[in-house]
Amino acid sequence: MTTLHAQREYSNDIVSRPSPGVALITLNRPKALDALNAAHVQDISDAMKEADEDAGVGAMILTGSERAFAAGADIKEMKDKSFAEAYTTNFLANWEVIAKLNKPVIAAVSGYAVCSQTHLPVTTSSSEFLPSARWWLGACIAS
Repeated sequence: MTTLHAQREYSNDIVSRPSPGVALITLNRPKALDALNAAHVQDISDAMKEADEDAGVGAMILTGSERAFAAGADIKEMKDKSFAEAYTTNFLANWEVIAKLNKPVIAAVSGYAVCSQTHLPVTTSSSEFLPSARWWLGACIAS
C-alpha cells in the first residue's frame, strides 16, 4: 500500500484527516439533508476506496450533519425509475464497496437516518449513535 499525498475533491462529501491514521468522510448535501443519489454514492465509495488503499489511514469515520445522517434516497432521482430499471442498471450499486473494505469503518450517526440509510451504519464495522440520532422507517414500511 502507498500513502496518497493528494486527496481528491468530492462534490458531495468532505474528506479530511482530523488525526493521524483517521479518514473522516462527511456527507455534504445540506440542501437535500444528505439524501443519497447516484453521484453521492459514487463519491462515498470513491472516498472510502481511496482511504482503504492509503497506508497512512488505519480507520475511517463516516458521518453526516448534526441535523441528518442521511435523509434517505434522493426521490428526485428515483421518481422516474421503475423497479426493473433500478435493478437491472444496478442503481446505487456502489454500496457494496463498504462490505469489501479492509479497514474498519465507524458510522457516527447524529440527527435523522431515514429509511434505506438506516442500513448504512449497520454495514460498517462499528456505529456510534449520538443522543440526537433518530431512526425513521415510516417510508420504508409504507412502500
